[in-house]
Amino acid sequence: MDKKKILLIIFFVLLVISLSAQNVEFNKKNFSDSQGLNEAMKNVRNGDAAFTKSSRISYMKALESYLKANEFNPNNAMLNFKIGVCYLNSCNKAASLDYFLKAKSLNPKIDPKINYGIAQAYQHNLKFDEAISSYKEYLNNDVYPKDKAVNTTLVEKKIS
Repeated sequence: MDKKKILLIIFFVLLVISLSAQNVEFNKKNFSDSQGLNEAMKNVRNGDAAFTKSSRISYMKALESYLKANEFNPNNAMLNFKIGVCYLNSCNKAASLDYFLKAKSLNPKIDPKINYGIAQAYQHNLKFDEAISSYKEYLNNDVYPKDKAVNTTLVEKKIS
C-alpha cells in the first residue's frame, strides 16, 4: 500500500476512536453553562441522598432527580448506572437496560456488578440468551472472590 492509503486508514481509525462514547464528568471544565451545571449537580446530590436509603420509594425519588440531571448530561457513566439501578427497583424494570448499557459503554468498570444489572435487565426484557451471557460475564469478572460461591449459586439459579 502506498503512504496515502496508510495515512488515510490511520486517520479514519483515530476518528472512530475519538468519536466513541466518553464518560463526561459533572464539572466546569466540561460545561460552560454554570447555572445548568449547578442545577444538575443539585439534582445528583438529591438523588444520591435518596438512593442510599435503598427502598422502593427512595429509589423513585432518586430516579426523579437523576433523570433531571441526565437531561443536562446524558453521558455520565455513574449517573446512568444509578438510573439503571433505580429502574431495576421499580415497576418499570425493563427500562433499566438502556441505562445500564450506556453506563457500561461509557465506562466498563463503573461498578463491579454492572454485568449483573445488565443481565437482570435483559431478563426483564425477555432477552434470555443475552441475560445468560451477561450473568456469565458477571461471574467471570467478579471482583469479590469471597462472595464467589454465593454469587455462582445465585446466578446459576437465575440461568436455570
